[in-house]
Amino acid sequence: MIHSDRLAVGPAAADIRRFLLAPPRPAVAAVWRWYRVITAGLLPPRLRAAYGFRWGRRHRALFHASLRSVRASWARLPARLRHLPAYAAAQRRVTGGDPGPDVFERTLERVVLAALQQRTA
Repeated sequence: MIHSDRLAVGPAAADIRRFLLAPPRPAVAAVWRWYRVITAGLLPPRLRAAYGFRWGRRHRALFHASLRSVRASWARLPARLRHLPAYAAAQRRVTGGDPGPDVFERTLERVVLAALQQRTA
């Protein structure tokens, strides 16, 4: 599927890219540049080009250095930080725990929703 022409970048996908990969505030622009490099590096070359990502020597070097860093530190992170809140909630449902979000999840949701509201205002 990845190597076929069935996956394509249309206008809706390009709009989503612009929305998701534009920093919500100037203060986090550097983190978002890194996020764009990671996103581009995870895409097959054909789709990376179709999305219009730059992919020069510096981008490739940053991507590979980031992967090495994540691999080295991932196992040392507490499980709470290694998984998305939705995963933690699903785990609680499966084990018969409270399915609702905990304090950490509610805080993260508020931060994300506030950032999204600022972007659409």
